[in-house]
Amino acid sequence: MLVRWLTSSRQEPVSIEITEAMAAGLASVVTDVGENAHLIENGVTGRIVPPEDPQALADALRALIQNPSLCHALGEEARKRVQQYGVERMVARTLQVYEQMLHKH
Repeated sequence: MLVRWLTSSRQEPVSIEITEAMAAGLASVVTDVGENAHLIENGVTGRIVPPEDPQALADALRALIQNPSLCHALGEEARKRVQQYGVERMVARTLQVYEQMLHKH
C-alpha cells in the first residue's frame, strides 16, 4: 500500500498517525485542519484537501492511486522530512539545553 488515507477530520490536534505514515514512506491525504498542513506539504509530501469536501478527498485519493510513481515520490519525501526531525535530533537538542543550563550554574 502506497497511500495512507488518515482522516477526513473537521478538527485535529497534532496527529501521530500522520508522522507514523510519513516515517513509513506513505503518501498521505489529509484534511486542512489543525496541524495537518504543518506536517504535510501539499503536492510534496502528500495531499491536503478542504474539510467536509468528500469530492476533493476522493479526487486526491484517486490521483495518487492512479499514479504510483507520484505516490512513491511523495512518500519518500515524507519519510526524508520525518527523519530530519527524528528522535536522535530531539535527544541531541535536549542534551544541548541541559548542557547550557549546567554551564550557567
